[in-house]
Amino acid sequence: MDRLHQEIATLRQSLYDDGLVNQQFGVLDSNGIVDEIFESFFSEIPKNITEMELAMQESPKNVGRLRNALHKLTYISRNFGVKKMNNAVILTKVHIDEEIIKDIEGVKYGMQKIYQEFVTIRNRLYAYFEVQTSEFCFNILSFGKSYINPFRYHFSATEAITIRTNLKIVKEFTGSRDLA
Repeated sequence: MDRLHQEIATLRQSLYDDGLVNQQFGVLDSNGIVDEIFESFFSEIPKNITEMELAMQESPKNVGRLRNALHKLTYISRNFGVKKMNNAVILTKVHIDEEIIKDIEGVKYGMQKIYQEFVTIRNRLYAYFEVQTSEFCFNILSFGKSYINPFRYHFSATEAITIRTNLKIVKEFTGSRDLA
């Protein structure tokens, strides 16, 4: 169990050390709601990246559509504490005026950075959540469900069903009565 706690702490700290997240992420994480919140993040970011790509494909370029997608990305990245992605959004906005794109290559580069930062944070957070889920399952398997603080772990409905199903399989296999 100590190994799991250490792995979670190391993963969490590496998110800060690598500049991927800021203190807003820490607030969400300490309240035990970061995984629920990031479900929204993981669904909204690709939509806005697609909007930016579509705006850039139009002729002439749809600056209003591009600015709107960038505005949403700014809001999302700030609220979720995703520091590097927010910096990439700011980098992209620098190349756009109210009505025109000042530097198309700068915007394209910024869009690439936004996408790269999204992929990086998504992969790192998935790994972080996976280890947290492992800790949750370990606690149930080791100490029984009466030991678990249910407010410390928050999973989506799909994740909860998957965990419960897996615990039933383990219960059947091991013959344990205190699981699921």
